[in-house]
Amino acid sequence: MIDLILKKNSEKKLLDGFKDFEENDFQILCVLITVIDAMSRPRTLAVTFFDLSQFIQYHPAGWIIVADPKE
Repeated sequence: MIDLILKKNSEKKLLDGFKDFEENDFQILCVLITVIDAMSRPRTLAVTFFDLSQFIQYHPAGWIIVADPKE
């Protein structure tokens, strides 16, 4: 039961953090996508893909937003 409570609190913190991504028409997401296009360093790509995957998972419209980012 404690694990479930901790997981819910963690998910709420992630969701609140990803709400900041909404600022400036999701400019942070556009930067992350640019990093994917421009970088070849494995660690940088791994972190960028992880951040995008977490955004998709925890933001209510994450997949829709990532699939059609504002240019």
